[in-house]
Amino acid sequence: TEIYTLSLHDALPISGVRSGVWRSVQAVEGRDNPGVQGGIVPEVVIPIFTPRLLLRELRESDILAVQSYAGDDEVVRYCSFGPNEIDDTAAFILDAIARVQDKTRTFYTFAIESRETGCFIGCCGLGEISMPNLRGELGYVLDKPFWGHGYATEAAGALLSLAFDQLELHRVYARAAVENRASQRVLEKLGMVCEGVLRDDFFARGRWFSSVVYGILREEFEKQQGLPRQ
Repeated sequence: TEIYTLSLHDALPISGVRSGVWRSVQAVEGRDNPGVQGGIVPEVVIPIFTPRLLLRELRESDILAVQSYAGDDEVVRYCSFGPNEIDDTAAFILDAIARVQDKTRTFYTFAIESRETGCFIGCCGLGEISMPNLRGELGYVLDKPFWGHGYATEAAGALLSLAFDQLELHRVYARAAVENRASQRVLEKLGMVCEGVLRDDFFARGRWFSSVVYGILREEFEKQQGLPRQ
């Protein structure tokens, strides 16, 4: 859960998520909560397509691509993990693969690929999902060659669609290190609101990092999409 610029410990929203190599209907707690009908989470369709990107489940063969950024000091300088050794990255990928079969899945971790070239761009995910409270936390990290092209905004927008359109969550939040203005700008482009600062939120590489918390509610997401509230 830590291979993220926005720590999970750490706009181009799309309409119409397409595909279907993996589908699940999950029984969860919170049967009386709004948005959860009969305790069943709406079907989740993976992979996810955006105009330029493919978000898919991680594979064991992704280890070197993930290590390319997870072991890079510059990429992880604001993260709660890293720089990784290859064994750390292997453990992360195997954990993500194991979660695919979890009947009460609370983490979705995706590889980000270019639809045009098939290049591995980075990872993103929706984690800490609480169905009783209808909330989740998003995060992402991109390898350096793909910075500055709007891919983070596009991938994060797809995660918001997953959260609100498929999982029917009420709130999504994200945390970014106070110094990480690039990630904060991504969240602001998505319409997420700064909610405050968590002082000394995590300890990494010999120092404490404080985090800025951003959040968005389902009704706010629907309003910016021009959708009627459900």
